[in-house]
Amino acid sequence: MKYIFSLLVVGVLLTSCAMNEGPSDVTVSIPYLKDTLSLDNGAYCLVETPLIWEDKVMYLITNFDTKEGWIICYDKHSMELIWRWQEAMDEFGIPARGFGFVSHVYQGILAIAHSNLSYGIDINTGETLWKNRSVESGASIIFGHEKNISTIRTQEWQVHKSIVATVISEGNWNSIYDIVKDDSLYVSLGAPLPFYWDGKDYITFLSGKWGTSPHIEINWLNLYNLTDDRLEWTSDTIPIKFPLSGIPGAQPSFEDGQILLGNDAIYSYNVEDGSLEWWKWYGNSFVINNKLTAAEGIVYGNNASQFFVGLDVHTGEEIVHTTTGGSPSKIAYHDGKCYLSSVTVGATNRIMVIDALTGEILRNELAPFRDEDKEWTFDRAVAVDAETGLVYTADHRSLLVYDFEL
Repeated sequence: MKYIFSLLVVGVLLTSCAMNEGPSDVTVSIPYLKDTLSLDNGAYCLVETPLIWEDKVMYLITNFDTKEGWIICYDKHSMELIWRWQEAMDEFGIPARGFGFVSHVYQGILAIAHSNLSYGIDINTGETLWKNRSVESGASIIFGHEKNISTIRTQEWQVHKSIVATVISEGNWNSIYDIVKDDSLYVSLGAPLPFYWDGKDYITFLSGKWGTSPHIEINWLNLYNLTDDRLEWTSDTIPIKFPLSGIPGAQPSFEDGQILLGNDAIYSYNVEDGSLEWWKWYGNSFVINNKLTAAEGIVYGNNASQFFVGLDVHTGEEIVHTTTGGSPSKIAYHDGKCYLSSVTVGATNRIMVIDALTGEILRNELAPFRDEDKEWTFDRAVAVDAETGLVYTADHRSLLVYDFEL
């Protein structure tokens, strides 16, 4: 199949509408869309969160129908194509694509994982620096902080799981934590989050046991000291309320000495001793589609009941509470603002920019509307360039670059 990527500098009329109104109600000119590039000749594609490093922006793309997956890298200023990577698909065939929905970049290296495959890619050239094909199955995620990256391996489904870690320049995975079924309950692990605190490198993650008939769900938070190679602590059982709408801490966040977890509640644990300082129940999920984001002493989440909140990480005080919509991307934070793509409002789909301290919705833009296919849907993917403030996302058919500073 031949893929054509063409740069279109656009000044287009997009369909916009008031909250809860259909996309045909009002048509206005939206000046914020700066660039758009066709995805795979306009085929329907899924795009993961864009990754930005220096003067380059990378998109991880999967054709929805064919299951083909590849990575493309552009010059972020000119949006000219620099390289294309599809080694996993070329070597192992479809649906191997080499990447999942969370990846990591550091010092010119992109680290990706898809099941038992993992790769390190030179961002300047698109060449593979290292690759690993594990005998165990794995999670299609890589979480990282600077040089440290981590993921999950499964030796035996629901019976034996491991947290593994390495440095991004090497790719030699080593197990740092194992959980093995030792009673009637099955075992589980949440995504590992590497972070740096008080002079040392750590990884925090959830471990759990569960069963059915009756339903049992037991979870603990763990802190592993990478610098000293030891498990620092395991918390008491994480409190939950039923019906549970998500595993607490499926993807933790860290901010100012606090480890933040979410399901239908938000939790804040002290990094020093694993004590639960506060938790606040909201009755619906913060986990299924979008994870928590923390910055400047505040933890942010968009609830499945279609509201956005920001809480003080130390006290749980609610700083902001704003009506938004459902099923958005992970929240991106930049320069005092929070960005969400694929926010569902009634029968419409939006990208929103929210003031991080007041909760005011600063931008509320409808996805590009096409008469031929009646679509107006963003991907759950958004990244903000810290240098330029440009916002990178996609709408399943095209890559989109917004300039909300216009």
